[in-house]
Amino acid sequence: MESDVGRRTELIDFVVTPGPTEHINTRRHYIDHMVPVWFALPESVRGQFAVCSIQLGNRLLDYGIEPTVYRNGPALLNALQREKRLTLVAGHGETAGLDTTGRPNAILMHGVGFNFDPEKTLSCYPGTKHNRRNTVLMLLTNERIAQVERDANPHVRVMTVGCPKLDKWHRQPPKPRADPPTIAFAFHWRCRVAPEAGTAWSHYQDTLPEVAKQFHVLGHGHPHIIDRLTPQYQSMGIEVVRDLDEVFERADLLCFDATSAGYEFASLDRPVVVLNAPWYRRGVNFGLRFWDHADVGVQVDEPGDLIAGIRAALEDSPNLQENRHAATTYAYEFTDGHCAERAAKAIMEVL
Repeated sequence: MESDVGRRTELIDFVVTPGPTEHINTRRHYIDHMVPVWFALPESVRGQFAVCSIQLGNRLLDYGIEPTVYRNGPALLNALQREKRLTLVAGHGETAGLDTTGRPNAILMHGVGFNFDPEKTLSCYPGTKHNRRNTVLMLLTNERIAQVERDANPHVRVMTVGCPKLDKWHRQPPKPRADPPTIAFAFHWRCRVAPEAGTAWSHYQDTLPEVAKQFHVLGHGHPHIIDRLTPQYQSMGIEVVRDLDEVFERADLLCFDATSAGYEFASLDRPVVVLNAPWYRRGVNFGLRFWDHADVGVQVDEPGDLIAGIRAALEDSPNLQENRHAATTYAYEFTDGHCAERAAKAIMEVL
């Protein structure tokens, strides 16, 4: 009998499956990556944009997209079983639920392509072999991580398209630096799949109040951690900014730990400070952030060096600029503002 997977289809559904706390808006960053591709596709092939929370539905409404909101994950997956359309997700682990539906799926990378301990085949990071039975297409930011995926899953069509979310920023002229400059912090969540995947918040938090005395500071965090960070930022006199786009609009420099937001910001040709933590292992090389292109900005290892690191990054010496350009060229195959079009073209070829 012919498998449903691989059959030609006429529509594609965009889906954000629920996390462990599906009532909390923890996957809005997936939507931010997916929306440009949605609009780059012909309207005639767009199916539903399905989510499982009112918060995520409201995020889509902000973009001018009418969402399909399901009451929970099982209800969403049950609905998806009725038609074997192609399904696009933005999380490497989201295909676990989709595989129960038998639907072919495509994955749009929602980060820059960090990968850790590939021998452990971490299911939520690039290079995993888990839950790839029905994956037919992967849309990735750069050739390094594309090759990781090709080696792990040779049956999957892998395309390097860049980062569609950054298209609108890469089409804009450079932001003039404010006087005085605005400094932003972005921290990853307490992901435990590898030491390098975790946050450096606890290593630097006691230094942030002093930074806030000397600079205008914005506080951002991964959707999984920002609710915890918000009262702490506020107690330090730091303005909380949940929307990464607003960080891009306002900040002149970004301090970051293990989040792809740092490379996204650097690709706008603005300086960054790289926050290392004692638990980020040395002597291992996972590429990019750890450690091939950790020199995308001034690296800081100790909290006491943070303010000096910020001042050095603001000077933005020719050497820092050269390293930043090399790192972001490596991280993003394309920065011409047409990544969503490339992704849409690849999807249409599968459709």
